[in-house]
Formats: sequence, C-alpha cells, structure tokens
Amino acid sequence: MENGKIVIKENTKRIGSDEYNKYKKPLNDKTIMVSINGTLGNVAFYNNEKIILGKSACYLNVLKCVDKYFLKYLFNSLYFINYANNEATGSTIKNVSLKSMRELPIPLPPLPEQHRIVSQLDQLFERIDKSIELLQENIKNTESLVKSSLSKLIEDTEKSKKLKIKDITTFVGSGFACNKSNEVPDGYVHLRTHNIDVYGNLNFDLLIKIDNSKVDAKHSKLKKGDVIFNNTNSKELVGKTCIVDKDYDYGYSNHLTKIQVNHKIIKPEFLVLYLNKLFNDGYFLQICNKWIGQAGVNNSMLNDIFVPIPDLNKQTEIFEQYEKIKISTQQLKSEQQTKLANLKLLKSSLLDSAFKGEL
Repeated sequence: MENGKIVIKENTKRIGSDEYNKYKKPLNDKTIMVSINGTLGNVAFYNNEKIILGKSACYLNVLKCVDKYFLKYLFNSLYFINYANNEATGSTIKNVSLKSMRELPIPLPPLPEQHRIVSQLDQLFERIDKSIELLQENIKNTESLVKSSLSKLIEDTEKSKKLKIKDITTFVGSGFACNKSNEVPDGYVHLRTHNIDVYGNLNFDLLIKIDNSKVDAKHSKLKKGDVIFNNTNSKELVGKTCIVDKDYDYGYSNHLTKIQVNHKIIKPEFLVLYLNKLFNDGYFLQICNKWIGQAGVNNSMLNDIFVPIPDLNKQTEIFEQYEKIKISTQQLKSEQQTKLANLKLLKSSLLDSAFKGEL
C-alpha cells in the first residue's frame, strides 16, 4: 500500500454557528465532518441538513480519488490517534490543528482497493457489532438475574411480622458535609455516594481525602456490620445500601446514613438485602423528596420503613443463598465483560491491519 496524502481544498476550516451561511456551499455528499479536539476521530457525513460545527470539529471536502468511508475508518483508527498524540503540545486534551489535518499523511491505495477494504471492514464490523450487542444484552440479563434472585428470596419473608427500622436499630445518623476546597491528597478518607455501588458493595476505587481539621469526630468511624444507606443522590440512585466488612477509621458524607442494628432482632446483612430489594423495585424513587438535580430520603422517612423480620437463622440462610448467587453471576459477568473488551480490541486490531496493508 503506497503512502499518499489527503488533499483538502483550501476552504476547509472550522465552522462556527455564526458562520454557517457563509460556508454552506462547500458542503456536499463528499463532505465528512471530523472531531479534532478532545474525543478524536468521530465522523459524520453531510446529508443535506443544516450543519453547525463547533470548535472541536472540522469538515473535509474529499476528492474523487478518495472513498469517504475509507477515511471514516482511518479517523476511527489508532493511526489517527497516534498522529494526534505526536501533534500534542503538552495539553491533556489531544487535538489536531487544521494545518496538521491538511498535511496528514495517509496510506492511500487506488480507489478500487479502498472500496475492497471498506467492504471487508463493513462485513467484519457488522459481525463483531452483532456479537457485541448480544454480549451487552447478556450482561444486562446477568445483572437482572441477581436482582430477580434477591426479590425471590425476600418474597418468602413477606409474611413474617414487620417492624419499622427505628424499632430494630440502635443508631441511625447521617455523616458530615465537607466541600471540595478542603480536599487534600494525604488527608482523612471521607466516603461519598460513589463509594456504594448498585450491587450493595462498598467500593474504594476512588477515595476522597479531606483536611484533618475538617473531620467531624462523631462521624469518622465505621465498624464491621454497620449498614450504609445513600440518602441523597440523583433520584434513580437514592437508596443504594451496603454493609461495612471491617472496621475503618473513615469519615462519611452527610449524603450517607449509618445504621446500626439490634442484633437480637435482625442481622445487618439481611437489612442490607431488604433495602437493596426496595432500591431495585424503585421504592425509594417513588417516596424520595425531589428537587433540581437531586433527591433524598431523610432519616425520619428511613426510620418509618417496615422490614419483615423472619427468625435469625432464616435471615442468615437467605443471605448465604444470595451471596452464592451473587458470586457466580459476578464471575459470569466478568467473563462476559472480558469477551466484550476483546471484541472492541479486535475492531482496533482490524483497523490497524487495514492501514498497514495487511487486510
């Protein structure tokens, strides 16, 4: 495959919203629009509709010797990303200047060969995309299996006597607020809403640390068996709940509520399961107070929620059954996500091969 150059007409430039009418004429069925700032390589084709491009994109009027779909695959490939990285000037946002776009060297085979490559990539990508779609659906089904299993396990307890949360707990209290200006790299861990995932796990992937002088000592300890309830979040995330697996000298946000149970009445693990069952059912979405951008379930509302109370042995049995299901489905989901990642890598690999003349 011989190296050539994209030849871009001299009037190729960015189009801002106030420049649309001035630069309308150059747009035609050979025009492609490419993102050249931030997320690089996204491509769209002109389709006779009014087009307004911001500063993060440019348009190219390609010549008859170039298949525009060949260019689409080029801009989607690592070839273009690597070119952009070489053009980088230290900014964390990668970009390609218009001058560099005009000078971008590409492997440009004869037009019939471009058509062949495009046709082959289309066929391969169609099969891969179908596999990706199927895997994504399987992942959703796996996630649904966990939720449906939890619902089934809890359903068997609904005929048990019910008590309000305030009658089965020894403590219910929210943490303390601390704004972004008090965050420091080596400070005291302050758990936030993102530290509880939607599957009932305490997640430490991102820990926020704050100035020690801003720590509220009354809300800076977590003990094994504490239940953490997300009381304020976007409306669809209010009610996420997890259990603390060991003692932590961590603070926690006022958007989180710590619950300590009366162990003679209820297991903390069972309470977590029940609250997450309510979360999955959309119960908290229905009852939460809503305002712009956020929603919340306050401690008074939380305390008045009724919880079924089977005997302690039954609670333990339900939790152990659920854990077995969760572990097996999480393993299945991990395998599915690995396959999904590999399919996406395969697309990159095919593009790489195409522009090395190996397809």
